Amino acid sequence: EMNRVIKPGSPVFILEFSKPTRFPVKQFYHFYSFKLLPFFGKLISKDKRAYTYLPESIKEFPAGKDFLAILEKCNYSNCSAKTLSFGIATIYSGYKKRD
Repeated sequence: EMNRVIKPGSPVFILEFSKPTRFPVKQFYHFYSFKLLPFFGKLISKDKRAYTYLPESIKEFPAGKDFLAILEKCNYSNCSAKTLSFGIATIYSGYKKRD
């Protein structure tokens, strides 16, 4: 859908959650996402599933070079990734190729 509405030559920016790769952020993030967040989410909302969905979807989302390859395959050029917050989030950018 994004590809349909972006004009050729226009920049795109995508902010996504990521999977940190560096010690100790990786270990803390995993513990927080898969243990603390569902536990406290269930206490507050009584629905543990609502707080396990996000970490699971982040885990399955293509990240880094894999996501850049998808962007390039989908008609974007000069694609790059900038990690934020010790790798917890990433800004992907590129330009829609001119037809």
